[in-house]
Amino acid sequence: MIDIRSISFKIGGFSMEDLSLSVGAKEYFVLVGKPGSGKTLLMECVAGLRRILSGTIRIAGRDVTCLEPRLRGIGYVPQDLALFPHLSVERNIGFGLKAMGLSRKEASVYVRWAADLLRIEHLLGRTVEGLSGGERQRAALARALAPRPPVLLLDEPLSALDEETRTELCAEMKRVQRETGTTVLHICHDLEEMSALADRMAMICGGRVVQVGSPEEISRAPSDPNVAGFMRLGTVLRGEAQSVAGDVVIELGGGLVVQAKGRTSGTVDFLVRSESVLIKRGSVTERSPNSFAGRFLALHRAGPIVLADAEIGTGTRIRAAMLPRDAEPLSILSSGDPVAVSFPPSAVYVFPGTHGNGAHSVLGEPAESR
Repeated sequence: MIDIRSISFKIGGFSMEDLSLSVGAKEYFVLVGKPGSGKTLLMECVAGLRRILSGTIRIAGRDVTCLEPRLRGIGYVPQDLALFPHLSVERNIGFGLKAMGLSRKEASVYVRWAADLLRIEHLLGRTVEGLSGGERQRAALARALAPRPPVLLLDEPLSALDEETRTELCAEMKRVQRETGTTVLHICHDLEEMSALADRMAMICGGRVVQVGSPEEISRAPSDPNVAGFMRLGTVLRGEAQSVAGDVVIELGGGLVVQAKGRTSGTVDFLVRSESVLIKRGSVTERSPNSFAGRFLALHRAGPIVLADAEIGTGTRIRAAMLPRDAEPLSILSSGDPVAVSFPPSAVYVFPGTHGNGAHSVLGEPAESR
């Protein structure tokens, strides 16, 4: 439905070179990435708001590369919504229908259909100024959907909403997308929002698409540390790997050795998945692979889980994602108190094709995106 082929774009010191991406018909596709990665610029290129230097953009099989936005057959909701505050909700929804050459009676049918779809019929006579954040979002979505476009572009449409309203609208947006069969390209920075909506997702870094797949596929096999960090999968470390008796042994320095499954050798970056890390009070009581004496650092509440940080060796930090009941014994500890840190070899994921590309630790802090 959306086929982006080898496009190049440059603005100031930022550039996209030879970027390609395909979004299937009736797919809910989410773009993620750090601030300045190029997500919004890419969406604006698809919308026709930015002129690309080379490459092609096709929508529903039609080459729209050189077409102005109104001829591309898309609905677009920018981050600021771009609603007209002095107009009623009804007139906002119907604003783009004039360009379609519809009569007032015909346009009214489209407006009523969109308002019913977003469940805001009772708001049609009100002005935008008096609406809540969630109501404004629904009005903006209704306006974008009223012409019944095959493609809908959404640039962080829920970023300004509180958690309860965002959760409610995620469910509504997924329902609307399924009912209409609209292909959606959606930028977001919230992991819960992404997981609730995305059939597939792409992470963009420095104007490049670094990985495409379902949220489950990318969580299972992230392509590099940037992806793992954005997805909050755990801690990324570096070491010297060698294959020993069918497993991988990774030396971190300072006497620390991590064991993983598989075979590889050389300098590698690897992920220790936080959901498989266990941190306990006291000293190490068993000598099993990946069992370390450590020092407690801190606890952080993150929704329904608790993130616990500890240090092993000299300055190597490890994060555990724990249930509140399991983390409760750690709550009485002070920074520096002794703890035992352990994780199975299956919790270690060695990034493919990364040999010596920047040692760093990713402790899974959520990244904001634009």
